[in-house]
Amino acid sequence: MGKYWRSVLNGFMLGAFVFLWADFMELPLDDTLWILLTGWISFCVVLIGYYFIIQKQFYRKLWEFTKLLLDSQDVSGYLRQYEEMLRKTKRPGHRQILLMNYATGYSLKGEYEKAAEILEQVQEQYLPEMLRMAKYQGMAYNFFMAGEISKGWQVVVEHYQGIEECMKKGYGISTMALTLALGAFTMGHIQKGFELLVTSIQSGIVPWEIQNAKLIWAREALLQDRDKEAAEILEELLQEKTMPNVELGARRLLGFIKQQEKLQ
Repeated sequence: MGKYWRSVLNGFMLGAFVFLWADFMELPLDDTLWILLTGWISFCVVLIGYYFIIQKQFYRKLWEFTKLLLDSQDVSGYLRQYEEMLRKTKRPGHRQILLMNYATGYSLKGEYEKAAEILEQVQEQYLPEMLRMAKYQGMAYNFFMAGEISKGWQVVVEHYQGIEECMKKGYGISTMALTLALGAFTMGHIQKGFELLVTSIQSGIVPWEIQNAKLIWAREALLQDRDKEAAEILEELLQEKTMPNVELGARRLLGFIKQQEKLQ
């Protein structure tokens, strides 16, 4: 039983104790009910306050992990922190959020199949609608990047409306636009794909969101025989502090371009 429900049970036990105490003291029923009511109000105030303190501490910890990653680009350290926190965390809702962030670490390492596998384990019944869509967006993105195009497209088709609705509400615009761009490119909608990449780049909050979108831009530009444009983007990326997936992807694409130039 979780701490929250144990607290509720303790509240009921407290109420029962008040009735027994009032009966022993032969207090009038009105006085007993008044004591019980004020006691319950105080109990609820304390319980709600406790809940918000726990939530604040939880999200502050997640921000500390993200800030450390932004400062150091140490994805392996980021993953170890989440592994430790997952071992200690019992609350189902918190565990699902931890798993989603844990999967992000594997995406940033370029281990897209592993990231998708972790996201598939996330139990959406413990998540609000916005986070459920973030789960599906993440699954689709990682499937696309792992080369499992049919799986990625299936997720996009099934949850397209929900993902678009999240974007309209301003939630996760950069990552969701990037995933929809990958879907558009898959279907041959090149112009739409680049439009979505512009949205992703302009709405990126953390550097890796913008860099991931630029990497995809370079890849698609290369497929459109815009080699010079692709090379410029890739060289710019390699001059920045990037996550392993972007650095590896940029080096591979740039190596391919240089190899093609030698063959000409």
